[in-house]
Amino acid sequence: MTARYLKYLFHAGIALLCFFAASIGSAKACTVSAKAADDYIVLEKSKPLAQQLTRKNTTYEVRNSFDLKNASVTIPSGSTLVFAGGNLKNGMVNLNGCYLEGNVAIDCEITGCPSNEHIYTKWFTNKDVELLVLLRNFCSCWYDDKSQVITHKNKRVIHVEKGTYEVNEGIELRYEQDLTIDFSGSSIIDNIDTYDKLRHHAYSAISMRESRRIELRNCNYQMGEKKGKKNGTGAFISLGGPHVSTIQPCFDIKIDNISGESYAAKADDMVAIDILGNCYNVEVSNVDWKGRVSSLVNMEYAIGPITSTEVKKTFGVKEWPYPDYYGLMPYNISVSNVNGYDRPTAKYGYIRTSGAYNVNIQNVYCWNVMEAIELFQGDAGNARGAMNITVSNVCSYWGEEMEKPNYAVSVNITRKNPQSSKPNLENADIAMIRFSDCDFQDNGKGKPEDHYLIRVHGNNGMTVFSNCRMRNSQRAVRIADIINTSLLTHLTKFETCLFDNCTVGLDCQNSIVSVQDCIFNANKNQVNQIKYSIMGLSAETLANYGAMLNAEGNMFRSQGVITSPYVSISSATSLPKNLRLNVSRNIFNNTKSVAAIKTKNVMLDEEKNIGAKVIDK
Repeated sequence: MTARYLKYLFHAGIALLCFFAASIGSAKACTVSAKAADDYIVLEKSKPLAQQLTRKNTTYEVRNSFDLKNASVTIPSGSTLVFAGGNLKNGMVNLNGCYLEGNVAIDCEITGCPSNEHIYTKWFTNKDVELLVLLRNFCSCWYDDKSQVITHKNKRVIHVEKGTYEVNEGIELRYEQDLTIDFSGSSIIDNIDTYDKLRHHAYSAISMRESRRIELRNCNYQMGEKKGKKNGTGAFISLGGPHVSTIQPCFDIKIDNISGESYAAKADDMVAIDILGNCYNVEVSNVDWKGRVSSLVNMEYAIGPITSTEVKKTFGVKEWPYPDYYGLMPYNISVSNVNGYDRPTAKYGYIRTSGAYNVNIQNVYCWNVMEAIELFQGDAGNARGAMNITVSNVCSYWGEEMEKPNYAVSVNITRKNPQSSKPNLENADIAMIRFSDCDFQDNGKGKPEDHYLIRVHGNNGMTVFSNCRMRNSQRAVRIADIINTSLLTHLTKFETCLFDNCTVGLDCQNSIVSVQDCIFNANKNQVNQIKYSIMGLSAETLANYGAMLNAEGNMFRSQGVITSPYVSISSATSLPKNLRLNVSRNIFNNTKSVAAIKTKNVMLDEEKNIGAKVIDK
């Protein structure tokens, strides 16, 4: 029951009370009735509106059209504005926390906010006001800048009238809470062409910092012609990021049902959804994107303290103007139900972590998207804990029509600190990463010696591929690093995986690798299905860290007669005896003319293989 009809019932009750009082000769009740009647006022067409809006805590009914003639009016605090066929136009209205009711029609510039739990942008029909400017007004008026708190206590839902909106200035949700913006399937044409490199994608269409319990949903993004030609940097939606006086976290954030199109060449520098440091409990779901982006979803600790020399070199300024504002790495992040199409080049990973932990990536389909997944610890060596990343049900499909080969996955944990050019601390890059039920497909182009579908580089933890398929690749997986010895404390494991039609299955160097219960279905042009080498490391390093290959229970088969061994293991020099190189209990076919296993300068544990033949030279 609306406030309007509650008022009618109240007035009717007072009238009955007055009638009863008059019958018994009481004038007091009639006084009460007259006073209560003043709480409901029908605005008169013949009087200036400002002269009638004088009482607080009053219901005002708008039956007529009121032309404010560029004047400003303020709705008295605690009031209700009931629209019964009328409207307000040509002026400025300060809503001042009033409650709006009925068929609201305010064609004016708006300040202040209504107190409604559900707010509809169709109530405000001024065509001269940008959508995001209107939304920014609502959000800013709920925020008390002095005390840095939100003044409203109830959850707010802003319903955007479905349409196409061109925006030239973004909206920032600062210290916002308990807010949902439902775009109702609207299209946002982004022509925001300003970008501050120091603030790391801060100029986005929609950004939030120090906010909680926020949901953005049902929106389509389009890069505008102005932005596409002049400056494609920044982001569509960004979370976290800089603030010069506080680093409160963003948390309990949902981004749902977002689509986008960005085909301009400048879009290679844009991030669709940017999740920067000091964010947690973030859900990104149901994203459908066509065209180019720097990253579709980027999770990043980003920039920490930077020396003056590095600041000048990288950003061209003398001093870093912001504190260490990112705080913690983002954590507890979920990215699910993503469809991506037509990104032929990759500046960064399509879905990318750069220092984030407890990340769940699932149900992702990428059609002709270069580098679908990139996992690494961060440019400035800022990984401070286990990353704990799960990647499941991801399909990266690369069509025959593509002119170059695919590069689907990069796991790159051990990096040098760009400030010092030294490797990160030994315990600074621990990551537990698991890929399960994934399908990564190439188009068979490229050269096996310089192309790979998946790269695993570094990590003091474990990377596991379970029930995954790698197919049509010149070199399916590359695991190598001859510089940083952290690889020798890292395990890359493959279990129940299929390597289908790959010239090289696994190319491993100076690493610890376990391959169990996998199928290598090669073609006649194979180089090796497992190529394991140890080089450039001293005997002391190997004795202290160790290297290992364990290949058990696998099926090696070919569609034709093979011309090179399935397994090749070699070392530049003889290896210490403590190293374990085990190739046992496997099945090899078509090994009549070529040995199944080839070794050089290694001591191999080899037993109970079927069809095996070992040569050592």
